[in-house]
Amino acid sequence: MDRKRAVSVVKEIFDKCKAIEGKSIKLLPPKEDEFSSTYQIYIDIKNDPFLEQCIVRVIEKYQLDTKISGNWIIIYKTYNRKQ
Repeated sequence: MDRKRAVSVVKEIFDKCKAIEGKSIKLLPPKEDEFSSTYQIYIDIKNDPFLEQCIVRVIEKYQLDTKISGNWIIIYKTYNRKQ
């Protein structure tokens, strides 16, 4: 996922998921790690299952994946999926 696409995903999450207001969001640049080498979006969901479900519904059309790490949901494109 390139930067432009990551920003588009964040904008759509803001439009569709009202519970995101006031939450911390990070856009991390590409780096090689165990699950992705493209931009990653980190959103502090603080164990909010409704926000998590909303985010998952939004990103499905982008064919992105999520991973939970502490209070953060990480949105990324896996190695085996096309941009």
